[in-house]
This record gives sequence, structure tokens and C-alpha cells, in this order.
Amino acid sequence: MNSNREVAFLNAMDANHYILRLLALFALTVSTAFAVDIDIDINDNGADYVFTSGAPASVTVTVSDPGISGADVMVQWLDPERNPLSSVITLTPSQPTPLTLPSNVTGHYDLRFTTNNNNVRFPPQDASYHLDYGFSVLPAKTLSQRQLDHNSFFGMVHAGAQDPYLAGWIKTKSWIQTSPYWLAFEIGELQNDYKLQEIPLISGGPWSTSNDVAITSTQLNALGDRFGDTLDELISQGGSVPIWQLGVEENGSGQSDRAFYYQNLAAKAARLKSELSSRGLNDVAFMNSYVNFDYSDYVEMAQSDAAQYIDILGFDTYKWRPGTDFETPESDGLPGTGGHVDGEWLKHHIERLKQIMTDNGGPSRMIMAEYGMPHHGNNNPNGWFGYPGPQPAPQTTVTLGGSRDYVSRYLVKSHLIAMATGLVEQLHVYNYYDRGNDPQYPEHHFGLRSHVPGASGDAKRLGPTKPAYVAYAMMVDALDALNFVTHTLPQTNIWNYEFTDPNGSNGEGMLVAWAYPEANVTVDIASLKSGLDGSRVDSVVDLYGRPVSMSGNNITLNGSPKYIAFSNGGGVNAPSVSLAANPTTVSEGDSSTLTWTVSDATSCTASDDWSGSKTATGGSQVMSNLTATSTYTLICTGAGGSASDSVTITVNPLPVPTVSIDANPKSVNAGDSSLLTWSST
Repeated sequence: MNSNREVAFLNAMDANHYILRLLALFALTVSTAFAVDIDIDINDNGADYVFTSGAPASVTVTVSDPGISGADVMVQWLDPERNPLSSVITLTPSQPTPLTLPSNVTGHYDLRFTTNNNNVRFPPQDASYHLDYGFSVLPAKTLSQRQLDHNSFFGMVHAGAQDPYLAGWIKTKSWIQTSPYWLAFEIGELQNDYKLQEIPLISGGPWSTSNDVAITSTQLNALGDRFGDTLDELISQGGSVPIWQLGVEENGSGQSDRAFYYQNLAAKAARLKSELSSRGLNDVAFMNSYVNFDYSDYVEMAQSDAAQYIDILGFDTYKWRPGTDFETPESDGLPGTGGHVDGEWLKHHIERLKQIMTDNGGPSRMIMAEYGMPHHGNNNPNGWFGYPGPQPAPQTTVTLGGSRDYVSRYLVKSHLIAMATGLVEQLHVYNYYDRGNDPQYPEHHFGLRSHVPGASGDAKRLGPTKPAYVAYAMMVDALDALNFVTHTLPQTNIWNYEFTDPNGSNGEGMLVAWAYPEANVTVDIASLKSGLDGSRVDSVVDLYGRPVSMSGNNITLNGSPKYIAFSNGGGVNAPSVSLAANPTTVSEGDSSTLTWTVSDATSCTASDDWSGSKTATGGSQVMSNLTATSTYTLICTGAGGSASDSVTITVNPLPVPTVSIDANPKSVNAGDSSLLTWSST
């Protein structure tokens, strides 16, 4: 993420509103010029703000003396929805005060610092505003339990690799941050010690050249040499990088508008590909990232000469839109596309990008390289990005952040909607931690953890947690090892996603369900999954891991996702399905045979680029006269749940016919002869 997102933020405000902000800044500067700053020290005995479920959870808090007669510093425990979990506790200045978390049940607990004096300030807040410190309680998990998983859907930008609640992929390294040796060492360390796969960024250094002129051979050689040295170190040290990211949001920075941008991108990517090829690393992929909703940028990239060297479209999605920023992903709000029956702006954004790539010869693979939204900041939770207080009118001219609970819901729902498209390999959350604490600056408030002033190294990543941290950890814990099966709408306002455990022996699976538009809706559990009843439900928790009760076979849903874990309870095996194609790559007009094997299923249904019921005992089908790359999915259902598998057949277009004709000689006298010769392919 970079300052490109800030352009959208600033452009949403005209000069009059900017003047109002300056006036507000001046007024607040005057009002807080004589405020007393309170120092807060929190000792959680090395827990890094994360405690283990069921274990004792307490902290010791010490605050400095305001030095103002009658001025008190107080704390109170709150839940993610800002409901109080304790009475207000007045702290004695300079005296360590032990505080026990309201519960050691899985969840998130905020400790809010407040004062009764408008001249007391909790930096970086302005005077008279509170400050929240977040703590998480999560099921026990260690790094030794994590496995390196290239099939994981989950990714994190600027991750703290030592955090056992992360999984899959991370983006933390740039190729010029350090030497090729140390980059290779750090990538290997992430793989071997932390079981996380890095996607390094190639940006800056010899990658960054002027796109107003064509790149020179000298510049290409410098680029290739640096990349080659890095690859050699990786090979020498036994590390690997399956995906490299080439550049970051270069359309957002205006680079893609330069005269030689795509010519240079093609030259640079081709040179890097040659370095891979010379070392036999032909399976390594390049991802090029673009940002936001100017679809003409994506078309231009897909049609460019550079597209042949780009394997993955990386797209960074930030839903800046004045007055309606970051609408919930089920809503209809995709710019320029009109209404949709089922809403889901995020789904339609992903589908539109896929169609653009398919229609214009762009990359066939897609990754959400950055995704997230800013919290309100740790200032006035009812305020906006800017100084707390009256919001300039009209309200649509400022960038609104999300409440702590809204951000949690937004992230979880977005993962499920993106996953259900079947078009996205990974989703990388931006960001693991706040990279600053300026209440006015949206870029500082995307983190799952709060900023730690003055910290460096790993310590800067281990600030107080936000509710979204717990929501993310619970989502990874619940879903990372499962296979997505299907998305259903059992009622018009019920969103339901089903997963199955590929390693389960008793039909284990998970449903994730919520109501949108938001309302309290009571449903029979069987409406979410046919044949399911309360006796087969093992647990129900909300997005923070807090237990949710059922009444018989009924469950009440609202706008916050619920995780419903189920099994068969009677030893019935879960279905399994395997779908294969032979061959997987054909020429246009040729055929391929789909073959599937199935067990413990009573019915199978085809979806995506084929349809209809298929035999539940296994079978095959010839797909003839293929004209375009297609994906085929088979979903099979039985007493033990559902399972699915997919396969893609790549169709290469036929070569364009060529013909040449020549005459020898080409000039003759009347009555003479000439020989015509022709050839064609």
C-alpha cells in the first residue's frame, strides 16, 4: 500500500472543505496547547496482547499523574461492539494497578482510558478523547502446528511471522531491502522456521527506470544481474519463491500512462523470465499488481506486449467512495455497472476482472494482492478521518473509516465472497499492523494491531490488537484446512457458505452464515444444509469465537457471521470426488475427456462451464470442439455432506493461416514464361 490511496482521499474534498479542516486544526491546536499528556504503561507479562483461552488473563496498568486537581484517569473494559463489560475503574497515578480481563473465553476485550478533565490528553489523541488498548483471547496455538501450505487462500501484508495465528502467504520483503544473500536467507527462514511463503516485491533499485524513454540494455543488464544473483542465492540456500511481484500499483502512481511504460515492462519481465529459464525455474510465476476500479487500466495491461510475461493479475481493492466508503461486500456498489440481482459488488468486481483478462489475452490467474479498510482511528469512534468534532458539510466529502466491529465483519465476509467465486487464489489483508498513529491519516489505520510508537523490528508489529485481529485469527483457524463446497441463499437475506474437512472421517464440515440486509432472522439449521439438525451441530461461535446458543434446530442469525461446525454423529463417511481432464491442454477445436471418481455420494451436479446431473458412482465425458479455456466443477452430495473438485482445460487458439506467392522471373517479354511458386501454413 502506498500514497496512491491517499489521492482518492484528498480528491474527495474540495477547497472549501479543506479550509474548514484547517480551521478545525487551528481551533484544536489552541484548545490542546496546554493539555497534559498521560503516559500509559501496560505489562501483560510478555503476552503481546494475546492470551490463551481458558488460562488466567490479566495485565498491570500504570499511568502518570495529570498534576491537575480533580483530574482522574479511568479505565473500563468493552466488547467489540463497544458494550461495557465492567464498571469504570479509577486508577491511582504512578501506582501499578492489576486488572483481570472480563473473561478468559475466546474473544476480544478493549481497555478504554478516559478522563473527566478536558485538559488531559492520551497521545496521540486530542484532549478529552479516550484511548483504547485491545487484548485478544484465542485458542492455544504454536508455530510448530503450522505447515507450509501453498494452497492456502490466506495472506497478510507486513505480517509478523512469529504470530502462530497466521497461515499461508505473506508479503514482507522487497528485493532491495538487503543483499541477495540475506534476502534468500530470510525467505528460507520464513519457509523453514515459520512455515510461511513469502511473495517478494521487485520494486525500486534497478527495476525503477524512467518510462518516458525506452529502457537501455545497460539498465536491463543491471536488472537481470541483480535478479540472477538473488536466484542463485535462493538455490544455494535451498529456498524457493513460487511467485514474485513485479512493481506495486504502477497504474495508481501514473506510471502506466507514460509513453514507454508497457514497452519497458515487457522488456524487464522478459529479462527476468530469461534469468528464471536459464536456471530451470520455469514454474515460477510473475504477478503484476493494479489498484482500484479503472477497468481501462486492466484492459490496457491485458492487451499489452507485457501480458505474455505476466502469469498472475494482482489487484488491490480499496473501496474509496466519498460518503459511502467501503460498503459491505454483499451490497450493490460497483462503479458503472448498474444494479445486480444479488448485490455483491466484490463478486462482480472479481468476475469483471476475470472477463477482461479472458477477453483480452491477459493472465489467467488472479490474486487479491491487497485488501482492507481503515478503522476510524483510535480517536472519536463517531468521527471521521480528520480532527474529532463537527464534520464539515456535506458529509459526503470526507473519507469515513469503519468501526472496529464493522472492519471485522467486512474482512470475514470479503474472504468468503472472494473464495466462493473460484477465481481468486489468495487474498492478502492490508495490513497486519498500523504503520503510524496520526488520527488524520487513513493510511495509518488499516492494521489488525495498533501502532507502537518508537518501536522497530518485530516489536513494531506487536501492538495492541483490534477486534479484526481476533476475527481474522478465528477465520483462519476455522477455514484454512477446509475445502470450500458451495454458496447458497436459503432465504433472500441469508448468506450461507459451506466447507468440508478433507481429512475428516465423520462428515466434519463448517457453515458460515449471516443475514444481509442486516436483521435478526431465526432459521431452521436444515435450511442451511439439507439433512442437518441440532444433534449434528458440534459448536456455534460468532466471528470473535464467542459461543452462540441454538434452540433445538433453530439458530438466530444477524449481520455478523456465525461459524457452525457440524459432523454426522453416526459415523457416516463424507463424500469424496476427484475430477481430471486428459489432456489438460488442447488446440482450438480439439477434444478432451473429463473423468471423475466418487465415493459416499448419492448425487453429483456439474457447474461452471458444464452443467447437469452426473453419475454419482463415477464416469467420464468427452468435451468436443473446445473453443476457449474452460473450468469444470463437480459437486457431489451424500449423507456425510458435500465435496467438490475442479479442473481447467486450456485451449490454445489455432495459428493464423499464412500464404506467400512468388514469381520467377517477375518481369518477362510478351510471349515468355514465368514460374509461380506458393506456400502456406
